[in-house]
Order: sequence, then C-alpha cells, then structure tokens
Amino acid sequence: MKRFLLASLLGLGALTACSGVALAGPEYSLALSESGYSTTSVSSSTVAQYTGNYGTFSINSVSTLGVPTIGNAYATSSINTSSNSAGVLTVEATVTDLTSPLGTYDMLSGLTSNLLTGGALSVAETTYLDPANVAFGMTDKLASNTFTSIGNDNVLTTTPALTGPYSLTEMFVVTATGTGSANSTISMTDVPEPGSLILLGTGLLGLAAIMRRKRRRA
Repeated sequence: MKRFLLASLLGLGALTACSGVALAGPEYSLALSESGYSTTSVSSSTVAQYTGNYGTFSINSVSTLGVPTIGNAYATSSINTSSNSAGVLTVEATVTDLTSPLGTYDMLSGLTSNLLTGGALSVAETTYLDPANVAFGMTDKLASNTFTSIGNDNVLTTTPALTGPYSLTEMFVVTATGTGSANSTISMTDVPEPGSLILLGTGLLGLAAIMRRKRRRA
C-alpha cells in the first residue's frame, strides 16, 4: 500500500518537474516601434501593458503575461490597433528567465488574426525562442504567418535542447495604408510528450485506487 502510494506520488511529481515552470522571477516586456518614431518599451514582473497613441497608431491595451505550461500559455492579448494613415507598427513582447521545462520539448504557437478592416492590410505574426535568455531574442524562429484576413494557425515546433534560463518572444507587424483596424493574438503552450501523459495517468489511477480502498474501509 505504501509502496503503491509512493509510486503514484512520484509519478505526479515527475510530471510536475518535467512540465512546470519554476522561475527565478520572470520579466515581461513590450516594445513598440515605427519608422520615424522613437521606440517605446515597458517592463513588469507580472504583466507588461501599453495603452495609448504611438506613432500613427492608436493602441487599445496591449498586454503580455503568463508562462508556457500544460494547460496554460505565455500570451500576448488584445493587440487591438487602429490607424488613420499609412504606417507599419511593430509590437514585440518577451518573457525572460524561463527555467522549465528544460531539454527538448514541443511548443505550440497559436497565431490568430481576429480582425482586419479598412486600410489595415496585413498582420505578420512570429514566435521566437532564445536559449541565451536575451530579451526580444530571435535565435530560433518557432512559427510565422502573415494574415490578410481573419484566420488562425497552430504550429507545433520542437525546441532546441535547453539547459538554462531562456526567453520567448512574440512579434506582430501591422501594415496599414489608411484608416483601418486590426486585432491579433499569439499564445505559446508547452505540449506534453506521450510519456508524460502516461506518467500523469499512472499517478491519477494510483490515487483513485487509494481513495477507493479508503472508502471501503470506512
């Protein structure tokens, strides 16, 4: 009985160690740039957010937060922009000091164009990983798509072998020729390997068996 309980708990613990994110303290940053204007950036240890006018664009509450774990995501939400003239807006979001999962694993990049109207011609969305933990680092490109209409693209990419803190970056390039609006999102999620799912199932089955035995004895 004790050995069975120990095996079940070890199974759950191993999965947590494999896919949880243990951070020394993640740092989130946003950077906005457009030709002819100085780059604007904000940083936070909880959520980086920007609201207001920048260059030829108006930005409605761009935010980036979270970490890529099973069932959760590192995401940049509400890239809701509008423009009254031609321009190209680049929004970069990054999280640094990710220390888990390490090794090689699968990363799911969810690229989405929720709205493109008027003079908003396209939104190019790209995700990157940087093993050197550089903010806005673009060493390894994981996924990319250019949207000219509403749509989504889910791209599964195997990461390089990671041995220490690393960073993730999400980039949006909004191209406008006149008055128009665009709304886009990107999410990045750790997808468990089949072995991890088996390990989780074994642990849960073990705990269920223990609970049944306890109920019988009661």
